[in-house]
Amino acid sequence: MYMNNPNLPSRGAEFEYTPEMISEIKKCEDSILYFAENYFNILNMDEGRQKIKLYPAQKRILKGMKNNRFFVLLASRQVGKSSLMTIYMLWLANFFPDLKILLVANKEATAIEIFGRVRMAYEMLPNWLKCPVDGEYGKTSMVLENGSKISISTTTGTAARGQAVNVLIIDECAFIETHLMDPFWASVFPIISSSKKSKVFMCSTPNGTGNLFHAIYKGATEGKNNW
Repeated sequence: MYMNNPNLPSRGAEFEYTPEMISEIKKCEDSILYFAENYFNILNMDEGRQKIKLYPAQKRILKGMKNNRFFVLLASRQVGKSSLMTIYMLWLANFFPDLKILLVANKEATAIEIFGRVRMAYEMLPNWLKCPVDGEYGKTSMVLENGSKISISTTTGTAARGQAVNVLIIDECAFIETHLMDPFWASVFPIISSSKKSKVFMCSTPNGTGNLFHAIYKGATEGKNNW
């Protein structure tokens, strides 16, 4: 156990896997939707802990995130964007090795809140389905035994710049001030795009024109970029 938490298996944890468990691990690895609908839990204010129920549009979004290198999402409020980002990050880190996943938000409190959901969902998974924690599990990052790491940042600092990042997720991109977003994007995107397997997911509620999110979304809808 990591930090004496029974829901946090640590490096070297051993389990007696049944054929059924092995089959379930494979199904989850192969399908983000199967993983989400069978093992991803949320806390409902009225009913407590329960498995998430995905709407058809949410399923299409998760498939889009999985199947595209560059995916941009324009969404209204209260459609479950944070849950979808949480599912995506947790699925990638848990089942695929050596990924460096970075979540960027317009506010530090927002990034910490979303990452808190990742930690909660991870702890709610059956221990036999989890990749064990490997020495780092805090409010801003977690490292798993398979070498994958999830961390958070904002565009107000320099922590994300120059990092080797495989998966970049930007929340509420349209609300990040242009004088912060433009230099951040100029320094981070070349590192991302230099790898053929790296991925970027950008989402936001609408916030007018003249910002990076609007430019990328408009280009995607008009077929003028590779998003």
